[in-house]
Amino acid sequence: MIRLADCLPSYYRDAQWERLFNIHDHGCSLITFYQKTKEYDTTVLIAQDQWGYKFGGFCLEAWKCHYNKFFGNGQNMLFTFKDTDEPQVFHWQGGGEQHMFANEKSIGLGGSNTKGRFAFFLANDLLRGQSVSTDSYQNEVLSKQEDFSCCQLEVWALID
Repeated sequence: MIRLADCLPSYYRDAQWERLFNIHDHGCSLITFYQKTKEYDTTVLIAQDQWGYKFGGFCLEAWKCHYNKFFGNGQNMLFTFKDTDEPQVFHWQGGGEQHMFANEKSIGLGGSNTKGRFAFFLANDLLRGQSVSTDSYQNEVLSKQEDFSCCQLEVWALID
């Protein structure tokens, strides 16, 4: 977490981290995910795939169901540790305002100009995911492979 905190905007580097959601404690429910995270505007979402890759995003808007509408802003960022201890960070590169997506069926970060494609996507069971390269963040695939199983998911609030 320390290495990731160093990559955050300076205002958030010294913030306290409070874990809001963990699939092992709270289950694989998108509804519970929204209930646990809806009051927090600044969060870090971290997933781990079946190959041990850790990746996710820094988000500056609360996770709420927006019914097929993107939200968030250009200060959001994506990251992957792959299988190392050092994060590789991807910042918004301009273009589409496709930062965060949340509806009753899925969540996503870093939307693509190709409909339904995200840098980070999880289906409503929070277990099935996908990661693709996107033009908005010019990111690599964050997980080891495009399609992945999510073995761990945590959401942390950054509190100043």
